Amino acid sequence: MRLRQVTKHNLTLAEVTASNAESQRLFEEEFSETKPSVLIFSSEHLVQLSEDRRGLNTLREYLLGFAKRVEVVFYVRDPLLLMISRLFHGVKRGDRRLNAPFANMPELAAPGVIEAYRSAFGPENLNLPMFPGDLPDKPDVMDSFWSVAGLSALERDVDTVSLNKSLSGAGLLIGDALMDIQEGKPGQLKNGFRLQHIGGPKLRLDADTVVLMRERCEETYIYFRETWGIEFPDCDLVGPPRDEQNLFTDEAVHGIAQTISDLAEELTSVRQKAEHLRRKLKQERNKQ
Repeated sequence: MRLRQVTKHNLTLAEVTASNAESQRLFEEEFSETKPSVLIFSSEHLVQLSEDRRGLNTLREYLLGFAKRVEVVFYVRDPLLLMISRLFHGVKRGDRRLNAPFANMPELAAPGVIEAYRSAFGPENLNLPMFPGDLPDKPDVMDSFWSVAGLSALERDVDTVSLNKSLSGAGLLIGDALMDIQEGKPGQLKNGFRLQHIGGPKLRLDADTVVLMRERCEETYIYFRETWGIEFPDCDLVGPPRDEQNLFTDEAVHGIAQTISDLAEELTSVRQKAEHLRRKLKQERNKQ
């Protein structure tokens, strides 16, 4: 018996390889026809490639076939703010808990990733702007990127939409409570993105949790300071005890009501479709 090598979306390795080769062919064909002055590559897989030095060198040589110079842009974010964001988004996904902030929390990989790219592309080709979405400034990250890439004129012509919004404090508490209802099984909160429609103030962590998180980030702070001369501004992140934070405001309550209404409508639609399929199946059986 021959075992079929299965990958994402039930494709074989050969099918994935063929699809990638076709995508590369189309890209190279478009490049030869348009001869753009600027090429932008962005992918989460480029971060994973940092673990493969040979792959990074292959990428550099490939890109230099299209450009005289390759610039690598890393947005640098305050490590503590990044950890808090990971915690909150983990609650949203259903695989982290507010009362166990370090469970399932990956190490901060920035130093290793940056050093791998610095080795392959050279420090003179690395650009490390500050992530614009952290306190105290709140500009759009894409506006910042257009500026970094020298394409500021695109700001007027490109509309951007944030699809993965952070949850409000009320949304976080509901997501965390759903994990209790679902017996704390990781990944059970499949529709956490629905909770992002619940507005209201953000949750602020208690002093002890913030201190522990900052300690865990210390080596990363040292790396940015000593290697790149980057200092992060102090941010007042500590909040009062959770029960003293007014998270369930009128805006939050309205968002909860709207979310429940949306889910009820969707459930009604699903039931109607199921009933339609049952009737159709019954009709087919009667014909036999």
